[in-house]
Amino acid sequence: MRLFYAIDTTPELKRQMEEVRLKLMESNADVKWEPKEKYHITIKFLGETEEKIFPYVEKCLNEVGEKFSAFQIKYKSLGFFPNQKQPRVVWIGTEIATQEIFEIKNYLDESLKIYGFEVENRKFHPHITLGRIRSMRNVKNLISIAENLKFETEPIMCGEIILMQSILKPTGSEYKILRTVKLKG
Repeated sequence: MRLFYAIDTTPELKRQMEEVRLKLMESNADVKWEPKEKYHITIKFLGETEEKIFPYVEKCLNEVGEKFSAFQIKYKSLGFFPNQKQPRVVWIGTEIATQEIFEIKNYLDESLKIYGFEVENRKFHPHITLGRIRSMRNVKNLISIAENLKFETEPIMCGEIILMQSILKPTGSEYKILRTVKLKG
């Protein structure tokens, strides 16, 4: 099973992000756009996980619910990974991602290390992926539209963390929620 821990978003926020995506699509850039149903923040990607490890993955999720409090996230800005000169991903980032989200990420990294999961070396940037850029066709148009779009939300309460399965299909990946844990408060 391909697994990851994530933060889901509200239906209203997904609708607002979909409006942004539709404006970006006017660039006619060669992008594989994510459907709004898949919008989420990945906290930790586990990748292929043996079924015998699954109880430990669940245990770590439950511990997050016991140890961490609900927190606020404010979404603001569009960006590109790794950068605008060589963009591969277009995303919506967070302005306020309280220390809590970073502490949850670190807790999961440390807790899962003993089960063979690696700790990523790159810095954690909480974001929602809108699309993956396949070629440089019309990327300048895409960047220009992104630079002129304003996107900002009010702070939104994040009260749960989810464990998701990514099912690879010829048409792309599908996500299935396996478990949800509520955060304190």
